[in-house]
Amino acid sequence: MHSRTMSLALVAAGLAVVAAGCSDSGTSVEAGAPEPAKSAISTRPPGTASAVAASDESLVVAGGFNVVGADATISADAWRWQKASKQWAALPQLPTNVLAVGAATVQGRLFVVGRDCNGFKDVGRPTEDCAKSVLLELVDDEGWTVTDIPTEVLDASFTLGNVGALDDRYLLVGPEGSPDISFVALDVREGRWSTVPQPKLAANTMLVGSCFTNGTFLGYANGTISSSAGRADTLTFVELHSDLEWSEPVSVRDIKFPQNNSAALCTNGALTTETNAGVSSIARSQDSGPPTVEQVPAPSAPVAGLEARGLSSLGVVGDQLVAASAAKGAAVQGIGPAPTGQVSLAVVSGSTGYLAYEGPPGELPSVETVEVPA
Repeated sequence: MHSRTMSLALVAAGLAVVAAGCSDSGTSVEAGAPEPAKSAISTRPPGTASAVAASDESLVVAGGFNVVGADATISADAWRWQKASKQWAALPQLPTNVLAVGAATVQGRLFVVGRDCNGFKDVGRPTEDCAKSVLLELVDDEGWTVTDIPTEVLDASFTLGNVGALDDRYLLVGPEGSPDISFVALDVREGRWSTVPQPKLAANTMLVGSCFTNGTFLGYANGTISSSAGRADTLTFVELHSDLEWSEPVSVRDIKFPQNNSAALCTNGALTTETNAGVSSIARSQDSGPPTVEQVPAPSAPVAGLEARGLSSLGVVGDQLVAASAAKGAAVQGIGPAPTGQVSLAVVSGSTGYLAYEGPPGELPSVETVEVPA
């Protein structure tokens, strides 16, 4: 059997619940090293909200869930689209009890992070039904190792948020709603888990945007926003460096977000968002110290972000496909004509952008690549 049935309400609740309790920051725990278990090769496309990992050579989509009426089934299928062959290749199935939440490639190794959802005994208590967080690694394209993320660094009751790579060394996993911990980090070289505290921000601010791009992590936080005017006193940018230390925050003051639903973009080691009518703020990653933040003219029309897992990597302005600008003085850069089909996923790794187009039910999406100038 390839999947386990559960109500759609459980899926939504299980992904959204925030539970209390977590270990103190600074904990370090050695990761386990299990033997991989061989599994059947995938036969069906991955489901909705699948985990995604991109590299310069390939795009991987894994797991998620399939919705049929009021019910949903965990998808166990995983596929890799190869840039060289321009074709999909089936990967071994994930364990059928694992609901994949995120994925990343670190040092050429593919990891999937998920929740162990074996059971589904009580839809009103999803943290019991999805009892713990687990880490999967693909080995030789034959099977997956499965290890628990140690409870010493991540309380089993926490649900999972952002997943990504930092400096091609760390796999970062964000526990949703933790007041103390921003990420738990697996040092892939050393095989150890540790915790990363929340950045030091002003009172009444919290990270609301997360940007994994080109091996870096940028985040931004809002001050108090007036619901009537859509106004925030500040927008604060921070960067997590390769030593797992946060930079000093950099704030843009006296901002008023325009009411045009312009999307933020996360590409080229940069995070750009429109902060006032006609003005965008763009933060660029630095090897050390805080990110540089520049005020530049906003695009001529609102940015329509393309579907991604997290902040959009690519967007559309008018008839142009755009990314965050690699050059000073601009918020975005055009990289080609706007897509003509329905894009179900757009992600970037290095200089390669992947556009997956929604196809007929039961079929894998078609994929094209675009060059993203650095």
